Amino acid sequence: SIDDKLVRGTANHARAHPLYSGWNVAAMLSLRLVQGKDGVYYCANWTTPGNCHDMSLLSGFVVANACGAKYPFPESAAR
Repeated sequence: SIDDKLVRGTANHARAHPLYSGWNVAAMLSLRLVQGKDGVYYCANWTTPGNCHDMSLLSGFVVANACGAKYPFPESAAR
């Protein structure tokens, strides 16, 4: 389980599907430069190339795993 004392903060940036503008694509591609720095991780529809619901869920699994949680489907764990 995730230790709540290690969570620095949360945010709710609920919004519609992001548009494929140059700025949004640049933000998505730039994420790899800051993802995990100082223990800060981002997951949402804008963090994945398809920005659809299944990719949003997958980004949550990846971030949770990076924070120490186990994948919910151990037989298919990423390597």
